[in-house]
Amino acid sequence: MLLFCMTMMFCVSCPLITPFGLIYFIVKHYVDRHNIFFVYKPSKINKKVHSSAISFIVLSTVVLQFFMTIFSVLRSGAALNELTLRSKYAIGLFLVSVNIFSGMLAKSTW
Repeated sequence: MLLFCMTMMFCVSCPLITPFGLIYFIVKHYVDRHNIFFVYKPSKINKKVHSSAISFIVLSTVVLQFFMTIFSVLRSGAALNELTLRSKYAIGLFLVSVNIFSGMLAKSTW
């Protein structure tokens, strides 16, 4: 999850990272699939692991939205009251992402 989050975070500022991250995840998928079928024995997994993985995916989206917002605001070069439409849209999406993630956290703690 950390590598996915870092790939998504840095692909905004350097798009060349995206294809290499994709190649890494494709190769990792085939290696993990081989290991699951032929190397590891079956085990009992706690069901909470899957919900934690989904939480990390949503967290990586929030981090990506944060970096896109900062990138957009800095690139506009204007004062905070004269932001471009793209920057305002990025800020709005970031706030929506934060609300979704906080809602997921609140739901999982109940």
